[in-house]
Amino acid sequence: MLSKSLVSKYVCLSFAIAGLVALLGTPAFAQGQQPPPNPDAGFLNFFRKTELSGLADLYYTYNLNEPAKPCSTVAGVAVFNCLSNFNFAHNSFSLNLAELALEKKPASDSRGGFRVDLDYGPTTTWVHGLEPGGTTTYQNIQQAYVSYLAPAGKGLQLDFGKFVTWNGQEVIETKDNWNYSRGLLFAWAIPYYHTGVRAAYAVNDKVSVTGFLVNGWNNVSDNNTGKTVGAQLVIKPTPAVMLLTNYTGGPEQNNDNSDWRHLSDSIVTYT
Repeated sequence: MLSKSLVSKYVCLSFAIAGLVALLGTPAFAQGQQPPPNPDAGFLNFFRKTELSGLADLYYTYNLNEPAKPCSTVAGVAVFNCLSNFNFAHNSFSLNLAELALEKKPASDSRGGFRVDLDYGPTTTWVHGLEPGGTTTYQNIQQAYVSYLAPAGKGLQLDFGKFVTWNGQEVIETKDNWNYSRGLLFAWAIPYYHTGVRAAYAVNDKVSVTGFLVNGWNNVSDNNTGKTVGAQLVIKPTPAVMLLTNYTGGPEQNNDNSDWRHLSDSIVTYT
């Protein structure tokens, strides 16, 4: 039979071992201390709030006129279908556009943001065919701008950089249009992109306004010392109806600040 003193020693030793195991197995922050900082936390949080998207647009077109040679060439792009925009090739499987986009939208808890769209293909070559700074200089950057959500009312978003135009119903990316081919208003009547600053503000759930101050039409490098202004009004009287009207005006001719070009564009959408 074990003596009382020996049993007491065994009990004390058991408590000591249990306490040591608990101490070693419990994280430091559970004892009232802060966990060690994670050096990757800021990096990972940045990408948690960044959206990544992309597309690959390929097509096949057969022109029943069977053109033997291109009707025109712009920025090295041979155009066989002269009344089409971007689907230029005839009787050929073709890459139209490949795009990769990164975007962090500004929010009330993180007011800074950005967007970058990287493009490759004959579409972006065509879009930048008249760029004063040179086609190859900017053709792989469809958009690149930084954003800030100012704490004014419901939020005043400011964007500075290069962005696609606010005019028109159709856009450069085929997947976002109703038809694969673009209308002539898109091809011949509106710009593709601008460089400058824009300010967007939602007055309420039904009305929003945006103002623009840019170099001009389709130019990162300005072709004169004048500037182009723009405005957009969006009204949503019901969730199914949207009324949108745009204005763009400014001097667009080379080295000419006097002769203005004006564009008014209105769209009604019913879902």
